[in-house]
Amino acid sequence: MNIKMTKSLLAAYGVSLAAIVTRAQAQITFNSPAFVTSAQLGSIYAGNPSPIGFTYAGDEFVGSGGYSTSNILYKTNLLGQNISVFGAVPSASGEVVLAASPDSSGYGSNDIFSGSQGNGQVYKFAHSGGVPTLFATVPVGDVRGIGFDTGGLYGDNMIVTTDSGGIYEVGTGGQVTLLANLNTDTEGIGFTTQKFGTYAAGTLFTTSEYTGLVNAISPTGTVTPVFAITKAESISFVPANISSETNPLEGFYGVDYPNDVLFAPASQFDQYAGDVIVTSEIYGGNPNIAAISLDGSDNATIIGIGKMQQPEDSIFVTQQVVQTHGVPDGGNAAAMLLGGTLLLGALAWRRKSALASLV
Repeated sequence: MNIKMTKSLLAAYGVSLAAIVTRAQAQITFNSPAFVTSAQLGSIYAGNPSPIGFTYAGDEFVGSGGYSTSNILYKTNLLGQNISVFGAVPSASGEVVLAASPDSSGYGSNDIFSGSQGNGQVYKFAHSGGVPTLFATVPVGDVRGIGFDTGGLYGDNMIVTTDSGGIYEVGTGGQVTLLANLNTDTEGIGFTTQKFGTYAAGTLFTTSEYTGLVNAISPTGTVTPVFAITKAESISFVPANISSETNPLEGFYGVDYPNDVLFAPASQFDQYAGDVIVTSEIYGGNPNIAAISLDGSDNATIIGIGKMQQPEDSIFVTQQVVQTHGVPDGGNAAAMLLGGTLLLGALAWRRKSALASLV
């Protein structure tokens, strides 16, 4: 394993997060009420919602919460409504993470995979929920993040991060292979949606709340520290064509511990096209949501763009993500419109822009 130190990393170590924020930008704002409210989650977690994990699975969302009863997962429809119990993760404790398998993968169609910082086990749930089966066990460490390679650079495998720093590839049969070892707690997982600085589309990036480092990991296991953000938590890449997003489902979903799940529509991120969004698990930090761009030498520009009370898991649902989960672009939009979604404003704005471009 090789580790390359970049100019941006050295600069990041020399200054605080506040000093890295180089210029003011329009702040993102979240829709109100929250996408999933604490009152809704309280019905599942006996008044103590404490949400942690959240993932999109084609026709539903699945999340984790209730820190004292964290093995319980819940599901919602595409409007954040009809909350019900999805299943329970055996022997789970602490933070429970989860991810949905791509539609055309060998892992199943929008099945849910979950693990926790209580052990190294990854469990598989059917898309409909219920009783899971043990899918894989990492040899060292507890599970901190689960993601899926959909660009093919990592064999279309599942990626699992751990508290020991081991980054594992997990095949469709549950076979586990060490990709890299960062030797420190590593959590967030993201794949570039297009070329990012000098990094190819589909490159794996990880975050560490403990060190603050955001690392790029090559398909051969080379680890490159790219920049640092205090208590880096989740990581999501904004597509370069973000302004073409027309589905009201598309946008940023952020778990705001210990209360609810927030949503900001894709239109809020037009000015950050091609950037990466990283959250910081800083309680009450302002900002604790940042947008980062890289120049041709991989020097980072980091801009504070918003805040939550305490960010935990987050996802950025895009056209590509929707299609990866087997839903034709517009399919989710039609379902949401029939359901009376409150996100019509974002769709109307997009349509107005599209029409203006044709005049």
